[in-house]
Amino acid sequence: MHRYKSLSEMLAAVADQAGKHAGYRFVDTGESPLVPFCVLALEARQAAAWLQKQGLRKGERVIVILPTSRDFAAAFYGAVLCGAVPCVLPPPTLGVATDGVERIQKVAERIGAQRLIARGENLTAWLPSLPTVQGHAVEGLASGDEKEWKPVTVLASDLAYIQATSGSTGTPKCVALTHSNLLSNLEQIGRALRFTERDVLVGWLPLFHDMGLIGCFLLTAYWQFTGVLMSPYRFLRNPLSFLKAISTHGGTASGNPTFAYALMTKRVRDEDLAGLNLSTWNKALCGSEPVSQETLEGFSEKFRSCGFPPHSFVPCYGLAEASLAVTMHALGEPLSSEWIDRTALANGFAEPQATADERKGLRITNCGAPVEGSGVEVRTETGALQPEGAIGHIWVAGPSVMQGYCPAESPSASILRDGWLNTGDLGYLRNGKLFVTGRHKDLIIIRGQKWRPTDFELAAAEVSLGRVVAFGVEQAETGTEGLCVLCEEPRSSDPERKELLDRVHRHVTTKTGVIPTYVRFVPRNSLPHTTSGKPQRSQAKQMFLTEML
Repeated sequence: MHRYKSLSEMLAAVADQAGKHAGYRFVDTGESPLVPFCVLALEARQAAAWLQKQGLRKGERVIVILPTSRDFAAAFYGAVLCGAVPCVLPPPTLGVATDGVERIQKVAERIGAQRLIARGENLTAWLPSLPTVQGHAVEGLASGDEKEWKPVTVLASDLAYIQATSGSTGTPKCVALTHSNLLSNLEQIGRALRFTERDVLVGWLPLFHDMGLIGCFLLTAYWQFTGVLMSPYRFLRNPLSFLKAISTHGGTASGNPTFAYALMTKRVRDEDLAGLNLSTWNKALCGSEPVSQETLEGFSEKFRSCGFPPHSFVPCYGLAEASLAVTMHALGEPLSSEWIDRTALANGFAEPQATADERKGLRITNCGAPVEGSGVEVRTETGALQPEGAIGHIWVAGPSVMQGYCPAESPSASILRDGWLNTGDLGYLRNGKLFVTGRHKDLIIIRGQKWRPTDFELAAAEVSLGRVVAFGVEQAETGTEGLCVLCEEPRSSDPERKELLDRVHRHVTTKTGVIPTYVRFVPRNSLPHTTSGKPQRSQAKQMFLTEML
C-alpha cells in the first residue's frame, strides 16, 4: 500500500526527487519563503547528528512540543532519522485547568519517554515538574554536523509515532503507529484525492493533532507538493487569514472540522470578501467531528461570490487509532445526506423520511466509502454483523489500523479483534457508504428517542457565540433524561445575558422539538474540551452535577 519502507526513506526520496517548488511555507514567520524539501532534509540530518551526540538511540520515545514552524520540521524529522519515536503534544498553555505540565508527565510515563524537545525558555519552566525527562533545546539542533549523522536501519513494522488522542470521552490514550501504518494511510488518502505535484495544501490544524500532523505535514511531503502551514492561534484569532492564504498561494486542498467552516461563515464579514479568490480550492475536506451538511452548505453559499467550487467538499470519517482516514466522500461529487426518522432510530434502524422534518428526524451526512485497502463493518454489541440500514457499532480494518495503545497492557485487546478495530462510534451503511450517527458514550435518550449532542449544540451555537456543550441528565421524577445545554457566557450586560439565554432556549426547542431542562451560562473558557477543540461532555456533565462550574 505504500512506496517507502519508513518515514526516513520517504524524506530522503522526497529531498532527491521533489521539484524546486515543493516544500513547506510557514506563514507565521514574516514573508514565509518556501523551504524546499532538500533543505529540510539537510536540517533534519543536522538535528539527527546533534541528537545522536546527546545519546538518542533507535526506539527511544521523544516528546516534541513546538509550534508549527521550521524548527518543528527539523526536530520531528531529526528524531525520525535517529530511529526514535516522536510524540507531539500541545504546550500547557493550550490545555484546560486539568491539563498542562501534568498531562505531559502522564503521557511521558505511559509511553516511557525520557526526552523532550522544546524551546529553551519553555524547558526552563517545565522541566522542574518533569524529573524523569531530559530536555533538549531546539536551538541546539542546528549546530549538528550532518556528516556525523549515522544512518539507522528502520523496518516498516517498527514503531514510528505515538499519537496522544484528544480524549473527548475520557483520559487521552497513546496510539502506537508503525511506519507501515502511517505510510499506508498517506498513500490511501492521496489516491482518493488524486494528488499531483501541482497541488498546494493550506493548513492551520495543530501538529499535535492527527489531522494536522498526518493530514497536512506528512501528506505534503509524501506526495511531494507544497504545504502552506499556519498556527492554530492565527486561524482562531482571524479566520480570514486562512482564506487569504488559500487565495494568495492558490491553495487546492485543506482539511477542517465542521466548527471551522461555521467559524469562517460567522466571523468573516461580507466586506472582507472582495479580492478573495477561492476558485482553486477543489479539495475541502471535513472531518474530526460530526459532519453537518447544513454548515457546509452555509459556507458554500457565503463564499460563492469568491469562486468557491460548490462540489469541492469531501466529508470524511476517521480516528487516530486508524492513523487518520477510514472513509472519504468521492472527490467532485455533490454532498449527500439522509433524513432519518427518530422513532425508527430509537429502534436501531435508519429509516429515511419522505420529507425533511427537524422535530421528527435527524439529518445524517454521507461520509463516503472506505479508502482503498480498508474495510468498514457495522456490528451489534455482541459483535454480530448488522444488515444495511441497521445502526450499530462501527468496526474498521486495514493497513493503517494501530498496533495497540501504550503501554502494552492498556485495554487494546477489548477493541482489537482479528485485525478489526471497534471505534466506539455508531452508524450504519447504505450502498457501501458510511453514515455516522454519533459516539456510543455521548447519546442522549429522551422519552425513548436517541439524540446526538451535536443536534442541540449546533442549534444553540447558531445563537450563542461561545463554546456550547449538551448532555443528558437523569430526571428521577420523569424516568427519562432531561436536556442540559451549557453556553460560555458572553461579554455583555445582565439584561442582554438573560435575553440570550431565552433565545438559546427558544431556538433549541424550535429546531429540535425538545424543551431543554437546563440552559445555563458558565464562565468563559471553563467548559472542558480536548486539545483539538472537541467538547468533553462527560467531564462537563460531572462538573455540572457537582456544581464545579
